[in-house]
Formats: sequence, structure tokens, C-alpha cells
Amino acid sequence: MRYGPIRSGSPGRSGREAGIPLPSILTRALTRALRRAIHTLGPRARPPEAGAAGPITTPEVGATDPYEAVWGERDRTAPIPAPHLDPGSHPMLDDFTHHRPESPALTRDDPMAMPLTYPGLLPPGPGVLSGRQFLPLTGRDGGWHVEGSPLDAWLAARGEAPMRARHAVVAVGSNAAPAQLHRKFTRHRVPAVVPLTRVRVHGLAPGVSAHISRYGYIPAAPVAAPGVSELFVSWVDDRQLAALDRTEPNYRRRVLDPGAHPVSFDGPADPLEGPAGPLEEAGAVPCHVYDGLHGCLADEAGRPVRLAPQRRLIGALLGASAELARVCGGTPEEFVVRVRDPRVRDTAQRLLRRGRRVTGPAARAAA
Repeated sequence: MRYGPIRSGSPGRSGREAGIPLPSILTRALTRALRRAIHTLGPRARPPEAGAAGPITTPEVGATDPYEAVWGERDRTAPIPAPHLDPGSHPMLDDFTHHRPESPALTRDDPMAMPLTYPGLLPPGPGVLSGRQFLPLTGRDGGWHVEGSPLDAWLAARGEAPMRARHAVVAVGSNAAPAQLHRKFTRHRVPAVVPLTRVRVHGLAPGVSAHISRYGYIPAAPVAAPGVSELFVSWVDDRQLAALDRTEPNYRRRVLDPGAHPVSFDGPADPLEGPAGPLEEAGAVPCHVYDGLHGCLADEAGRPVRLAPQRRLIGALLGASAELARVCGGTPEEFVVRVRDPRVRDTAQRLLRRGRRVTGPAARAAA
């Protein structure tokens, strides 16, 4: 069967007149477009921006996979770790640190595009996110240096706010991942230039929020826990802080109570005042944190569940609930695809909250 004429670059020349069926013309055009897209995007195509339907990419397991050093085979089968905080360990950094800072994956592969990598690849040490680069910070002469220059001088040379004008945001989830910060800031047309340093926070740990992100992962939220967690703090300016707020509709930003949650900053000295003494003693820097509005998942004893790599976390939740597995599929890969449907996501969230106790906000706010 041949179809009616279509207009083309040659007047009066149609698919019928040319003797070519219209479906063949469309097929060839689509094939050429697909080949051009594959050639342009390369083997790991990026999915569309937030809110758009599209493919979800997941890291393949193999010797050359940059994620394999972080999420090994043990993470695919191991149960959720015990929901208590060992004061002598730093599971957030131990579980998610990416030990190849020169790899483009550190600033390229964000959890919005690759949900099973949440909270994303964390840097092995302090540094500055500068566009698609992550530049290491070194401490000497009582302050931070980057690319051989004092940090404030380096920022000033690029027209960016000095450390004194920045806000310290303690990250319990993906806000510690350079790629996620890059995605958030560029989407809101804010320069992606952010120093990240390490901190030790008392009485607080990364837990599991009782909601599911529209991108498919189950995100983190702070939970009260004994001991000390080693985390990252991102130093953001006013525009970046406003952009972060817009990207966190399921959270409320608070200033940590320094009495309930003392914060110790790693580094050569006070990053704002030079060699003036420890920040936690001076009390000079308020530390912000994003509290979850949905509460956090807890076990039968009421202890908050600790954040774990997504394959391990989602796999354990699916294994514990036949109803959740029936709605979301039997594997983490099926889960992250199905929950992008808002109706499936709402049902899954109700099942999660019904099957587990939910604790309230963890962080105590400053008076």
C-alpha cells in the first residue's frame, strides 16, 4: 500500500510520484537521525533533563567500570547494614568515596541520570568543583590552596564569592557529590564553583528518607545517632544556596544546634579567618543541613535505617515486602524505572511507610 504525497524540498515531488512508500522514507530518516545521535552522544548517552521521560543508564559491572571500586558485588547481595552508628567508623565516606579523582565520572555521572549510583561519587578529599573539574585543595600556611594559589585569591580571580561570604551546608546525601552539584547549579544557571571540605558531625548520621525521588532513588536524610559521622560540607554563595533550596522540595533547611551537633572542620585552620583557631571553638560558622519532611525509615525497634548503596538498600526493601516487589518489580533496576511513574511512586511510598516505622526530623535546629 502506498500513501499520499508529502511535501519535500522538491516542489511537486512526492513519495508516491517518486515511487517510494512513505513508511520507507520515515524509516530511513529516523535511522539517519538515530545514527547521528549515537555518534554525537557516544556509548553512554545522557537521559533528558528533570521531569522528562527517557532512558535510565546504570553502570555496568566490570574491570573497567569506575563504580566497581565503590559498589562491588558485595553491595548487590548484602543486607542493609546494622542501623546503628559505630563511633569509630565513617561509613558515609567509606561506602561512597571514589578514589580516582582524575576520572571524568566524578563530575559527569550524577544520580539524577544514574539513580542506582545515589548519592553519587564522592571525592577522596577536599577540593573545589569548578565546572566539570574537581581541583584538590591542599592546606599550607594556615589556609587552603588550590592550583598553587590561596583559595580566596583563586575565587576572586574568577569573580566568585570569598569563603567569608559563603554558607556551610553539611551534606548527608548527594549534595556531597560534585556531579550532582554541577547538575543542580547549571540547571538553575548558577556558576558551579564550590569548595568542598570534610567535617565531623556529632550526633548525626545519613539515614534513609521515607520517600522516593522522582528520578528513582531513595534519598538520604539526617538521623539522630550516637557518635561521630565524617561528612562533606559544601561552601555555597547566596545564589547557590537559593538554588539548592529550590532543588530540595522534600526537605527543610535548618541551622544545626552547635550544642546538640558540634561540628569539627578538617583543614589547616579556620577557612574563613586564617590561622585564628578552630571553627567549632570560635562558633563563627553556622552549619546548615536539610531535614527530611517525610521522616526516615526505621527498623522494628525504632532505630533509624542507615544509608546504604542503592542496589543493596532497594534490594533489601524489595526482599522484605512481596507487595512492594509486585508493584515495583523484583530488582533494583526494575524499581528505578517503574517508580518514575507518579502513580507507582505514590503507591510504593505508602508501602514503604506502612511496612516500616518512620522517625521524625533528626537534626535539632539552632535557637
